[in-house]
Amino acid sequence: MLEPLSRDDVPRGLIFTLGYRVDPGSRLVFLGSSTGRHPGATTGDFYAQSRDSLDYLHRLARRVSPRAQIAKVRRYMTSGRGHRTPETSTIWNEAFDGQLPASTALESPGSTLLGSVVDLEGWAIAPEDTDVDPLQRFASDGLTPEAVSVRGDQKLCVAAVKPEPYDSVERELASCLSKIDAEFEQHGAGAGDVAKLTVYFRDPRSWAAIEAMVFARYGEQSPVVNGVIVSNLSAQGGHVELTGWSRVNPGNHGDGVATVDLRDRLLTTTGTGAIEIFVGGEASDMYGQTAPGTIEEQAHVGMQNQQKVLESAGATFDDVFRSNWYLTDMREWEVIEPIATSYFGR
Repeated sequence: MLEPLSRDDVPRGLIFTLGYRVDPGSRLVFLGSSTGRHPGATTGDFYAQSRDSLDYLHRLARRVSPRAQIAKVRRYMTSGRGHRTPETSTIWNEAFDGQLPASTALESPGSTLLGSVVDLEGWAIAPEDTDVDPLQRFASDGLTPEAVSVRGDQKLCVAAVKPEPYDSVERELASCLSKIDAEFEQHGAGAGDVAKLTVYFRDPRSWAAIEAMVFARYGEQSPVVNGVIVSNLSAQGGHVELTGWSRVNPGNHGDGVATVDLRDRLLTTTGTGAIEIFVGGEASDMYGQTAPGTIEEQAHVGMQNQQKVLESAGATFDDVFRSNWYLTDMREWEVIEPIATSYFGR
């Protein structure tokens, strides 16, 4: 079901893998954020919350299939001080029996769960099953599902939208939802085909209204919704931005959004930052590097890291259908974007 990627020059002791090749026809499972692990608030230190969050994601994956495997995790931390310690490495290795997922680690200014210092967002792979519905939703105790599984003979598209400039989260989110539905409709997708939405916003107090608006729009066919607190958005002064995944009509190619067919071989890959990963030795030595001094150099290092990850799978940037960038200063995107585009060649 999953074949791990590897290279000889990967440092020892990393708490992630480069990624996986996914068997064609496997089900792709969007897992809800581990912010759903407790109603309202949580306590405990970084390590206790890491264990709690990992247990939560594993429980969600097992709801879909006892054989489901978590292939990719995105970690949102209000402080990364515990992230690279031996105890964290032990926690992750024990949680995955040494078969670690691909990973992206990010510092976030806050969480939708009061008291949380680490939240996890996950993707799992479940065995092929042609007898299940094209989309399966697994209800949570809240308004939106805690997992959505996409059957392995389906096709998906991804889209990202910015709001019309308004004076509130609610009005901007309404414009984003209309825009992303219009993007998906180009592929023959309806409201009941949306599998996952990720909402980027600045004020944690907005989360209840955001989730309620998504449920009001999609009802019992709501997607998994992941809320990510950010310091800034690409639209200056904006309150919210939105990305999403939707099942689409296999015969409709549409325009404007990227698509992937689960009958092809899917790759899930680790995130890479602005220090060189493929230097051999120990992970502690790799993390001890100093990032290059300019944003241009850092962008090239990040893209070259990704290129090596893709090479380990026999892939190139031509095979990539989705790429996320996380910046500490949004003003630097105008420098980074042409560099990234030069690697994709399109």
